[in-house]
Amino acid sequence: MPEPLSPDEQDAIIGQIGEILERDGGEGEVETLYDQLDAEHRSQVDDMIREYADNAVGDEHWDSDS
Repeated sequence: MPEPLSPDEQDAIIGQIGEILERDGGEGEVETLYDQLDAEHRSQVDDMIREYADNAVGDEHWDSDS
């Protein structure tokens, strides 16, 4: 089992994921990096992906039932 990544290494991965989203990269690239993160850093990525989707659609309530 690989050694856990340091917080700095995980922060760098979050930056890489941001770059992938900016260039509309593939979901597989994001998943591979995402799987390396701990729960706290995954939460940060989840928020970043949510913001990306909100901006792409143009409405932060795009997925609500109302």
